[in-house]
Amino acid sequence: MFLTHFSQNAHTKKLFSIEKTVGIMQEGRGEFFAPDILDIFLNNIDNFLAIRDRLRDVSEDKVTLEAVL
Repeated sequence: MFLTHFSQNAHTKKLFSIEKTVGIMQEGRGEFFAPDILDIFLNNIDNFLAIRDRLRDVSEDKVTLEAVL
């Protein structure tokens, strides 16, 4: 869900900012997102963004564990 809201893809015309995406997730806390899981995610968001940035240059069919780590 997180990546689909602000990552470019062929199916999405309007992209959300990271801030808007996080806001949507926080609004859904307890209803759509388990609070404990959301807290873990938000406390580690910089790690997820770093992984996203590393994978930008890697084509989908060449994603490896080494590319993520």
